[in-house]
Amino acid sequence: MKYINIIFLVLFILFISCGKDNPTNPTDDLIEPVELQNSTKAIEDAFGKSDVESLKALILPVNLAYYKSAIEKNPEKLIGFNEIFKKRKLISIDNIYAVYELEYQGKYYELTLVLDSDGIWKLRDL
Repeated sequence: MKYINIIFLVLFILFISCGKDNPTNPTDDLIEPVELQNSTKAIEDAFGKSDVESLKALILPVNLAYYKSAIEKNPEKLIGFNEIFKKRKLISIDNIYAVYELEYQGKYYELTLVLDSDGIWKLRDL
């Protein structure tokens, strides 16, 4: 009986310490810093104009190799990404990492921007 009480107490403490916030569904309105707003606006412009070179400059260099070929071979598809990107919702942010939720055909995806060493927020993934 003593062990059951201890187990119950431990489970109760774990239960109340977990909290109610869900990191992918924040209850607070998150605020984009101006620098992040500038980058997301530049990304929107690059998508909207099918500007391959500008978009490549807004992708982290380490990740660019993965996306470069697809972007260069399909610039006409970038406009479609613009419409999806415009409807993004910021779901998590810290000093160097911002995560957005995107909806496409009823499914939800995450897109991440990272503050690069040059001080510009860049796409980590598309």
